Amino acid sequence: MSAISSVAPSRSVPSDSVELHEPSSPIAGQDAVSVSPSHVHRDRHLGNIIVDNAAGAVGLAADITSFVPIHGPHQALVGLEFVLGRVRQARISVLDARETEDSINNLVRTLEAFRLTPHTGEHSGESTSNHTNLLPSLQQGVIMQEPVYYILGELAQLRKDAGKLHKKTWWRRFFSAEEDARIVKSIQNKVAEWRSLLDTYHTGSINMNIQQLARSHRHAEDRGAWERMPLYLDASYASIQNDGYRLHSGTRKSVLDQLTHWATTPDQEKRLLLLHGPVGTGKSSIARALSQQLDSAGPRMCEPPLGGAQQQDTEAIITHLGVTSVGHEGNSAAYTLGSSYFFHREDEPQDGHLRFFVTIAHQLARRFPDIGASIIDALHHFSARSPSIDQQFYKLILGPLMNYKHERVPIVIVIDGFDACRRRKDDVRLFEQMLQYLCQAAHRFPYLRILISTRLDPIILDILAPSADNAIHCIDLLEVEGTSADIEAYFRARLGMLTIPRGMNTFLSAPDYKKLVEYANGCFQYAKAIADDLNDARELAQEAYGGLLSSDGAVKTTDLDQQYATILADAFDSYKGSRTLHQIRLVLAMLALAQCPLSPNDLDMAIGIPTTITRKVVSSLRPLLHLGRAEDNTTRLRPHHINFSRFLCDEDRCKDSAFHVYPADCQAQLASQLLARLSIPNINAELFPQSRIVLHESRRPSPVDAPAGLRYACDHWMSHLCGAKHTDELLDALRKFLEDYVDEWIAALQQSQIPLEVYCKSFQSVQFWYTEAGNDARLSALMDRVAQNLKSRANGHNNGHLLSDSGVL
Repeated sequence: MSAISSVAPSRSVPSDSVELHEPSSPIAGQDAVSVSPSHVHRDRHLGNIIVDNAAGAVGLAADITSFVPIHGPHQALVGLEFVLGRVRQARISVLDARETEDSINNLVRTLEAFRLTPHTGEHSGESTSNHTNLLPSLQQGVIMQEPVYYILGELAQLRKDAGKLHKKTWWRRFFSAEEDARIVKSIQNKVAEWRSLLDTYHTGSINMNIQQLARSHRHAEDRGAWERMPLYLDASYASIQNDGYRLHSGTRKSVLDQLTHWATTPDQEKRLLLLHGPVGTGKSSIARALSQQLDSAGPRMCEPPLGGAQQQDTEAIITHLGVTSVGHEGNSAAYTLGSSYFFHREDEPQDGHLRFFVTIAHQLARRFPDIGASIIDALHHFSARSPSIDQQFYKLILGPLMNYKHERVPIVIVIDGFDACRRRKDDVRLFEQMLQYLCQAAHRFPYLRILISTRLDPIILDILAPSADNAIHCIDLLEVEGTSADIEAYFRARLGMLTIPRGMNTFLSAPDYKKLVEYANGCFQYAKAIADDLNDARELAQEAYGGLLSSDGAVKTTDLDQQYATILADAFDSYKGSRTLHQIRLVLAMLALAQCPLSPNDLDMAIGIPTTITRKVVSSLRPLLHLGRAEDNTTRLRPHHINFSRFLCDEDRCKDSAFHVYPADCQAQLASQLLARLSIPNINAELFPQSRIVLHESRRPSPVDAPAGLRYACDHWMSHLCGAKHTDELLDALRKFLEDYVDEWIAALQQSQIPLEVYCKSFQSVQFWYTEAGNDARLSALMDRVAQNLKSRANGHNNGHLLSDSGVL
């Protein structure tokens, strides 16, 4: 921009003060209406002389008193000098603001006259009589009126800002003198830019200059709105934070083929895909691999179309993606990644869910210019820096996607760890909204594909259940074919080079790999932990493998343990200190220590845990349990992987005492509860009602229809007791049972024709357990009598007996 040419009359002000000069160029109009500055300058001259003289005198006095040993007068004079300086600065700011406002008024009059002037080469009317020397240069071409309106709007805002300054009360001006000076300086600089532009009118390039400056300001506004978007930068699959999610070469090919086929199939009816599975089954790694594959086939990210920049041509995008013409019947020959969002369970920001749609829109804008232009326009209409979920979806996702014209190129949005955005109870409503909006978008746009990789959350099931059969494609990683083969291939690649010390051949054979696959049970993170341990052992790998076999696959899994701890804390931290937590711990104990899987109804009958508590635990631990989608009170519960049971029982791994299952303590509690359940009258009739006895060809009754909870108590109370520590509560329960109800229990065993030899051996274990710490002679005598009774009855019923459904003791 050219500098302002003329110089305003001089005034008695400090040399560093800012002056706004009146232009001498013809564009400003020498005859334009203006406010005479004579009164202003006289006011400045007289007022500043008084203030300057007073400040000078006070400053001189302060210098003199600085040599006086008495500090009071000097400090007072220094304070007075500061006050006078503030007064002088406040006066100058007010006068500068008034002068700036007058200069803006002159510019506005000039532009208003230009706007009202006919563009036919002839002009008339008094409204333009003062601008006759401006018209020849302005009438050389067609003048666009929109930039002029834009400049007038900018000047009106500057005039409003300047007017606020000199309308302040004196005490407000005094305290904000420095801030006012900065504001005046900023306003003067902006006015100088507009005046410099008007100085170029005589060159005949007004139209080009006005449009260029308008675009520059629009670009700056768009850039500001773009940079203020509340993003989560680490959400993209390409973030270094997601670098750990990598598939081993050659694995999960069948799943990726399914996903690719779903993404590229034209006229896809099920445009929302739910990829789910328990913890450690590789959901994030699959989502990242798919995102990388889609990204390599699509356009690179680029700068968004800021300031009305020229958008990339539709055919250019299609050509880049390899689609030269529209296929028959609308078939698509390409696909592209629109956006990827990976939730992080540990490092996710507290307001991560509030950045979700904004971050997706940000990536879409950088890949598709036509969508980007609509997104940038929408950013200017947000009422707040942190827009609501509704605003984000409708203005940044739904609206801009309507402008996407390349329906031959499907857009795929990949979302991983979606359940992680619901970390607090107050997030539930937003979580539901986000999922519903994603379903709405997938249903609305035929070219859109949305992949949600997640653990199965109860809310997800509730929202998706009504349309799961006809609108959503579901892939359960536990049911995908080839998982065992992929894990074996992973083991062979990681462990194939392990050799016997001083040998050339690996010590792992085909059966060994099968055993490792069996231990992994579809859990890739567990397989990785085994491979890491054996590789770290190096020369001692064979001994480490022997220890793995002897412990039945027990291995410390740091990554999995961290996820287990997070799931437990998120689910049950709010119950700490309540009785409910005690019941929750009993359910956890049964998951870790039970001899066979039981349903919520069975747990209620066996140890008295209400089904509501069990269902709460099941709902919260669904990612760790092996359950079908149609889960109810009769579904038997068992962990997906035995590693979770071992985690609960290992104090070094489960460091939160609220959830740690101390085996001896919990076995004592469970045994007490089971004995209490058996210590009721008529247990025989309740356990084996005659109406439900099934007669086999041998004409002997079988307890297949007996309630599973009671059957479990009848069959397994001794196994829990033998693993328990000696507590008064447990001994009291045992004494009560042996004194009053053991005969009914033995009669039930005899009636059901269960092999009594098994119970004889188990009861001998109970006697041995008691002799370690028991000193009650009466209880010992009772136990001897029960052992003798069982033995005598077993001698008469030891042929052709049936086992209970719950298994051999």
